[in-house]
Formats: sequence, structure tokens, C-alpha cells
Amino acid sequence: MFIGFSLDAQKALIEEVHKRNLMSDTHSTSIEGPKLSILAGVDVIQHPEVLDPREMPDELVQMIKERKIIGSMLVNQITGDAWKRHLKTKETNQKKQAEAAADADGTKTKTLAERRQEDRDLGRAIDMRRRNAEKLVRAGVILTPGTDNYIGTAPEFRRSPTRLNSSVDDRCGPGLVFICHLQKRASGAEDAAV
Repeated sequence: MFIGFSLDAQKALIEEVHKRNLMSDTHSTSIEGPKLSILAGVDVIQHPEVLDPREMPDELVQMIKERKIIGSMLVNQITGDAWKRHLKTKETNQKKQAEAAADADGTKTKTLAERRQEDRDLGRAIDMRRRNAEKLVRAGVILTPGTDNYIGTAPEFRRSPTRLNSSVDDRCGPGLVFICHLQKRASGAEDAAV
């Protein structure tokens, strides 16, 4: 668990934001983080379905709903083609794990690293995100689509479903490629169909 700001600090920040007639939001990925932000008076929770991956308690869902807090969910990771790919990968990995278990003698206890890898292989975090999202929807929480995905992993939001060309300019270091593409597009130096 990581809490970036205390309840008092969040209250002070949110009070200043609200004085300016603006909305405040939080980017929390633990169960405790959004609770503190809600108590402080936050207006929006970025991807409330992502809780390191734990099930969202009913109490938290009710707090969000009762206070009419907007949830901005990463829906393109848990729906559509991404969800279909996840299910296919999960099924393949379940078969591989079943085969490996049949070949094992059963005397070896899995290490923490092995258990974590198994969780990743079976997509347990994505499954939990989807269950949490469904819980929020069923409760009637105000939800919007949002993204932390950036353009490189959200091809459905581009004109052409190809990834960005990473061989831009030598000036573009890691994390700056997208900015450089925008600059080139604005100057007309690059094809607009990125």
C-alpha cells in the first residue's frame, strides 16, 4: 500500500481546488487510497477498479455512489478485443500449468516469485479489475471511460492500427517519442496518419 498524501493534506488540496470551482481527482490503486480521498472530498477517482489487485469492498462502492463521485475506468483493457485476448491467453496458460502440475511430483512448494508469475500468466489482476468494474456498474456509480494507456497501447483510438514509429529523431529519448511525433505532425513534417 502506498499513500502519497495524508487525509489532512488531501483536504487542504481539495479545498483549494474547490475554491477555484474546479474538480479534484485522485489516482489511487489501493483500497485505502480512495477511501482517504473520498473522506477528503474528491470528485473523481481515476480507474477505481484497479485495486492492487484486490476485490473492491461493498463499503467503498457505497461511499463512491452515495457521494456521486465519478469513476474514470480503463475500459479498453477489460472489454472488447483486449478482453478476448486475455481470455484466450488465460486458457492457454491454464492448460500449460495443468500439464506442468501433472508432470510434477507434488513435493516442491512454489516460491513467491513463482506464485506471482502464475498470477500474471492467468491474468488474475485483469480478472479482478473486470469484477470490480462490474460491481461499480451494478451499483449505479457514475462512470466514464478513461485511459492510462497512451496512444501506443490503444490502437482503437488511432486512424491506423499500427504502433508509433520509434525511429523518430535522435532528440527523442524514452517517453518523448509521442511528443516528437506531435511536434512533427504540427509542422507538417510527418504523415498525419499516426
